Amino acid sequence: MKQIDVTDSPQAPDEIDRASVARVVAQVDLSDIRMVWARAGLNVPLNSVAGDWADRTFMGYSVHASEWSDDNGFFTVHAAFAAIHKAEWTEADVAAAEPPEFGEDDLPDVDIAVLFELTYSVDDPEGITDHDVAHFAAFNARFNAWPYWRELAQTVTNRMRIPTLLVPVLRLPGVRAPVAPSTEASDEEADDGSPSTHAPS
Repeated sequence: MKQIDVTDSPQAPDEIDRASVARVVAQVDLSDIRMVWARAGLNVPLNSVAGDWADRTFMGYSVHASEWSDDNGFFTVHAAFAAIHKAEWTEADVAAAEPPEFGEDDLPDVDIAVLFELTYSVDDPEGITDHDVAHFAAFNARFNAWPYWRELAQTVTNRMRIPTLLVPVLRLPGVRAPVAPSTEASDEEADDGSPSTHAPS
């Protein structure tokens, strides 16, 4: 999922400040989420949408937090998502950092986008900065809005009567699969009496 200009809002930071995220997480609750706008277009005949169209679909997002003020007991985040498909696009096209260009005379076959507004209440605003809120929005708000985007994409494509678009798992930056524990202790002696050279994979 690439960060793209779904809206005209400034883009989220590329590198997440985890300390900033932690400061905000400790003080906030999600108090409301609403859909601001959505669009869904099927611009080709129904029977021309291939069964594997979702495998060649560009998906992107943008996230932007409102300016934070100590006078407010809340802040809002706009999280936008898009899925765009055109039959002639290749896997390389949809894997690019930006979606392939199209215009009014060359619309994508399938075009789905939505903007959600998330409102967070703040228990104790002391010490929270605009920097903290921006990084929280980039990391946490996208995660909070993801199930709503997934549900909308699935519902809309079902109603279009095209093969369902199942939005994939959100892979947060810096989250890795746990390393399996070694079955051999590195400080034990090998069978032949020499030190073991086994390392975790």
